[in-house]
Amino acid sequence: MSFVASALAVSVVSGLYGAYSANQSGKAQAAAMSAQAESQQLQQAEQARIDSARETEEVLAKRKQQARRRASIEASYANAGVVLEGSAEDILTRQREVDELNIQRTHYTGNTQRRFDKWASDNNVANMKYSAGAARRNASRSLVSGIMGAGSTVLDSGTYTKNNGWVWKT
Repeated sequence: MSFVASALAVSVVSGLYGAYSANQSGKAQAAAMSAQAESQQLQQAEQARIDSARETEEVLAKRKQQARRRASIEASYANAGVVLEGSAEDILTRQREVDELNIQRTHYTGNTQRRFDKWASDNNVANMKYSAGAARRNASRSLVSGIMGAGSTVLDSGTYTKNNGWVWKT
């Protein structure tokens, strides 16, 4: 085998290996991006579950506290000899309504935040998966361009002649 043929073979093999390596690297990067996206989505779901449980505990504690406070107020009225009719009853009824509105506001705020966090997480995951797809496509492109580069090296090799010390393609 001549030196030119050997050099050409080495060039083609190294080009193909480089293209293969770039392709494998791109695929690995895409797989890592997809795994990271799924991991982030699982973390977000777990955080939402934890936040919901914490919120439920807070609401139960508030309801107990509010019931104790209203019971104390009613006991104070009863000890003072005030009948719970008219304005005193209206005040306590209104206080119950306000207390329940505060609890509902806590739930609404928490649910709204969790919906927003899920939306943001879903968008982040979609973007990461799109990027992973782009990385896969780039890996395939690098493989194809490497193969084409190796092919063009073979096509460019042609035949060469030596003329007065210069190598010319014929």
